[in-house]
Amino acid sequence: MLSFEVALGPNGKKRAQAVQYPVRTRSAPAPRGEAPAPWTLARALIIPVFLVLVYFVAKRWG
Repeated sequence: MLSFEVALGPNGKKRAQAVQYPVRTRSAPAPRGEAPAPWTLARALIIPVFLVLVYFVAKRWG
């Protein structure tokens, strides 16, 4: 991508003048969101308990 100004040439035609690459500035990094809640004993146990429950329900009706 280029940046330029339009000016009249010697014959009266339009031409590009002061052609240059635009200067890119770095944007500030996006702020981080809140940290996730820490793992507690209840949260750590609920996944295996749920999987065991699914297993037994599948055995019962499967």
